[in-house]
Amino acid sequence: MPDSLEELWRRIDSGLADEQEKIDTAVRSGESKQERYIPLLVRLLDDEASQVRYYALQSLVLDLRQKDSFMEARCWQLLKEDPGEEVRGMAAACLGSIYLNKRSAHVFRQLLGELEGMSQSPVVKASIYTSLFKLAGRPPMEWPGLKGPARVFDEGDIDWEKIAWLQDQMTVP
Repeated sequence: MPDSLEELWRRIDSGLADEQEKIDTAVRSGESKQERYIPLLVRLLDDEASQVRYYALQSLVLDLRQKDSFMEARCWQLLKEDPGEEVRGMAAACLGSIYLNKRSAHVFRQLLGELEGMSQSPVVKASIYTSLFKLAGRPPMEWPGLKGPARVFDEGDIDWEKIAWLQDQMTVP
């Protein structure tokens, strides 16, 4: 496998890179903290492999801190349309990061609609649920799933009274 990140990107551009090389390239690009990789990572959001899309999205939003309107729109699109549940879950987590402490009633309603709807899997709903707490500006110690032993999320884990309380804390649009 090529050592340099530039060589990995050349392999991707020439169509020679396999899925693992693309994943490694996305991860290393995010870890580099170099903004020059942003347009290249954006292209990987359309890759056929869901794991490549997952790591490209993670690198863009969580590592390189791309939280502009373009990434916001792409995250919503991926949350609603991507066939991979892990990609949709990462999109929900990224929206939580983008909207951290924003307290937008409009965004809360959008995320709540995805949480209440039937189209998302429990894996994705777990990310959406946590993102609602982030949006509301709640401290990490209150975020669901951080306390106690790790376990699979179940929709019965949703505290709907707490969600209603959080929604009351939102500001107008």
